[in-house]
Amino acid sequence: MADSALTARRIAVVAGVLYDSGGNVLIAQRPPGLHMGGEWEFPGGKLHRDEQRLPGLVRELREELGVDVESARPLIRIEHDYPDRHIELDVWTVGRYRGEPTGMEGQSLRWVAPASLPQQGILEADRPVIAAINLGQRAVFADAGYRDDRSIEEWLERMSARGIDTVCIDNRVPGSDACMASLAARAQAREMAVAEVTGHSSQRGFRVSEAALCDQPGFAFSILHDTPGNNACGVPAPAELSAMIAARSMPVFLPAAWAGHNLSTAWNLGAQGIVISG
Repeated sequence: MADSALTARRIAVVAGVLYDSGGNVLIAQRPPGLHMGGEWEFPGGKLHRDEQRLPGLVRELREELGVDVESARPLIRIEHDYPDRHIELDVWTVGRYRGEPTGMEGQSLRWVAPASLPQQGILEADRPVIAAINLGQRAVFADAGYRDDRSIEEWLERMSARGIDTVCIDNRVPGSDACMASLAARAQAREMAVAEVTGHSSQRGFRVSEAALCDQPGFAFSILHDTPGNNACGVPAPAELSAMIAARSMPVFLPAAWAGHNLSTAWNLGAQGIVISG
């Protein structure tokens, strides 16, 4: 009986992140009378029974906004519990679309800068999406072992050439405070973010680090590790890995080797991106 009630409460939802030519993100206001009416969300809606995710996204955005999706890639999968329902949210970044977004169902629309999304009254279930929008896709760990500013500059130059956009520092590493200050001052010039690793836990036998951007602590994420001796099971199977990622309910970075050093593979598993060896 309890299991049946839980199943009845599960709602699969797909949503899209659309950008305008200025890099602003589209949000929509839920009409009065609906669940959480008046709050803002990323446009989308419920999947039909047995409907696949991408076709569902295409249908929903055509019905809600009057646009035709030409390309999209997975951004984040999360689960969220409200008192009366369990939401399984699958969010996609829409790369190209045809048409001008319009509130086809009478809903208000608003274009906002990604960094301002936390101030927009976004639905609680959608808040991890805000972090995902504002995070990069290629991260690396810094070891805080730099001797001087010149060695930091040289290392950052190498990382930038490899496409790294996020530098992570573990606050337990000796010298991390000084390293972080030097990195933060120099990374911005290369449009690289600096994140602090603030905690560690485990999930299904694997080590997980919790981190957040230093200048935006609300933009939190997790990192799964493949450290030697971390576990005796090897790399999780794709289905298990997707389940682990969704259960975090926040952006998750995977070791690059787990995704075959391929961002698309990581995205299809539900991950934010990959961690590359420095």
